[in-house]
Amino acid sequence: MKLNMKVVAVVLLSMSGAASAADLNSYTASDLKNNFATAKIAVPTVPEADVVENAAFSSMKYSGQIQTFVSGRFIWMEEADKSMNNAVAMLKKAGIVVLGAHRDSNTYTIVFQASRGSIETYDSDEYHYSSDARKAAAESAALLESQGLVVLEENLNERSFSISYLDLRHPHGHFNQMLTLTFATSGKFTQEKAKESMERAVAMLRENNFTTLLEAHLEYTGYTLVFRTLHGKIDTYVGEGYSSASDTQKAADEFAIALESQGVIILEKSVTQRSFSIAYFNLWGESSRSGQIYGAKGQDNSMRLHNNYRTDCRIIDGSAKGYVRNRGGNIRIAGNTKFVFFDSDGGQITYSLRYVSAVIGNTPMRLLAEHSAPSNVAFCEFDISEAI
Repeated sequence: MKLNMKVVAVVLLSMSGAASAADLNSYTASDLKNNFATAKIAVPTVPEADVVENAAFSSMKYSGQIQTFVSGRFIWMEEADKSMNNAVAMLKKAGIVVLGAHRDSNTYTIVFQASRGSIETYDSDEYHYSSDARKAAAESAALLESQGLVVLEENLNERSFSISYLDLRHPHGHFNQMLTLTFATSGKFTQEKAKESMERAVAMLRENNFTTLLEAHLEYTGYTLVFRTLHGKIDTYVGEGYSSASDTQKAADEFAIALESQGVIILEKSVTQRSFSIAYFNLWGESSRSGQIYGAKGQDNSMRLHNNYRTDCRIIDGSAKGYVRNRGGNIRIAGNTKFVFFDSDGGQITYSLRYVSAVIGNTPMRLLAEHSAPSNVAFCEFDISEAI
């Protein structure tokens, strides 16, 4: 998913005892870990007040700093009104004093006071249909609210959306520009197991004070997660050479428990008969490049990272269908693509090759090849790396 990150890092300091810019810039990743490892979500405890229209703000005596939020331009004025009213309600619910709110044609302005926090904006990629974008925007807003964040704008732009929010979780806002990371699974799941795995990863990302979950989409036998973080990287561990499926499962479970005991977030655990892979996010690892798209084997998975594409394989009516999602430049394919079939225990049944000649442009999802599937297949993989 190609992401355009637009971050407005607003450091809100109290009127007295404000830290200097030099102090803030001197923090390192180690300092952050030591100081905030046990931080809890906190919101300012200021009295709730009605919206004050056209007030003489200089005479107001509230704690915190006056901040002005200006929305993007909406297609419809009714949508702007709805978004503004929701934002005002959410601010007041969080205990923040709203001093003014008004719409100017297809945009709006909200003036409020808060003693901490940062305002950020997330711009999604384009969806195939506007209805999908609208659904994703609503889901993103709900995810942000579930993490204690205040949504200031939810704006649908035909087939994409923008969402702005106020993060109150850290006393001095964010010290550095946030990284936006997208993780796409390998697809080695049944639909039920993919749903269970995604829900576990979503729960862990939501509970962490230093990650902001923006999108979570279940896609047949895989899923995609988009989140922001102050620091960290996505990596993968692969274990191989086990003698039985039970030994492989036991080793995968033990390794996952060991990672979680160190505060690492498991994004995916994929187990076959003789090997397993665990993709995880390490907050205190070396920073990853913002906007990078990771596959199930992290930076070592050249198939998943090439030109920012990913592949999906779906079993539909006894046939395997191979799809490609491309978020980068054109991909020229001329060669054998590969379908790999697995049973319900994760064991490989067989594989088949299908020759394809095509050029794939930037597309949310394209059917590239089809092949008949074995009767006992549970899920499949589709590989185009040898045809590029």
